Amino acid sequence: MRIPKNPTVLISAIALALGIILGLAALFQSGWRVGRGGLARITRGKACVTAPLAASVLYVDDTQAKTSRANEQKLCESLAEGEHMLLLGAPGTSPWFKKVVIDGTTQTRSYHAFTIAQDFPHVTLDPGTEKYIVAQNALVTFLVPTQAAPLRSADGALAVWYDPTTRELVSEWRGDETALPVGFCEGGACASTITLLSNVTKPPRALAFAPGRDDVLLIAIGKGVYALEITAAPERNFQSIYFGESPRFVRSNTDTATLYIGDGPKIFSITLHNAGL
Repeated sequence: MRIPKNPTVLISAIALALGIILGLAALFQSGWRVGRGGLARITRGKACVTAPLAASVLYVDDTQAKTSRANEQKLCESLAEGEHMLLLGAPGTSPWFKKVVIDGTTQTRSYHAFTIAQDFPHVTLDPGTEKYIVAQNALVTFLVPTQAAPLRSADGALAVWYDPTTRELVSEWRGDETALPVGFCEGGACASTITLLSNVTKPPRALAFAPGRDDVLLIAIGKGVYALEITAAPERNFQSIYFGESPRFVRSNTDTATLYIGDGPKIFSITLHNAGL
């Protein structure tokens, strides 16, 4: 390659090359791709939802699309450009929903749904028994997580805490910046710290990650125990596990899918196995 001797020519060539590169990058970001037929804009995308339970039905814009045949089956649907509403439901569970925007920039959007059972079988613990006493002692040892001492995900990458000053429940990604979870991005903008709940006048009485999940929290607040989706989207899935008076919970040391819930003097256990998480 012959390098021009004239600096003006060289600078113009560099500027031209840079302009072409930036132009191609802008086209790529807008959904344009080069195929066999030349340059074309992608106007369709795909949404995939992992259904935790068999017999879950996926609806797209109020139309039944797919049904899962097994637990943890991925259901995928081709979508046209624009805004769509996904809804996943299974018999006897609360529905999961997600607003999806197909804009040509991302061809596949993947989600892991949760559809909580509406009626949990539970076992009441008899007062005075060893299991009751162990659960009772564990229920009162919960410390509200703070920014300095947050609740951490199993891999340590995700931190969650309650801010008493702003009265917010906050989640922060402290892992690899290039591996930021999709839930931390909304409307084309991503942030490492997001607010999950606002106007939380009293700190949570219990907080834990759902078994095997780093995108769903279990939280005891107000009169209930709930499953809360970790996402920046304002339409956040928030499903009830138990509703009473002033419940607390603690995870079992021997079975992480078992919760001991205390509400007043009563303590009982529920299992989250096949519960839609």
